[in-house]
Amino acid sequence: MICATHGALYAPESGRCLGGRCNGKGLTPVPVEERDGAVYFTPTVMDCFQD
Repeated sequence: MICATHGALYAPESGRCLGGRCNGKGLTPVPVEERDGAVYFTPTVMDCFQD
């Protein structure tokens, strides 16, 4: 994946930074599900209380 804002490159399966302005910092995983060709953010109650 490529960040449209900064051009950083991430591994889609893990969110690991592969290069660019991410400076070795990966993406934070979030719960999603795919339905009928669309991707939906599906937080749990506990996700709302994490820092």
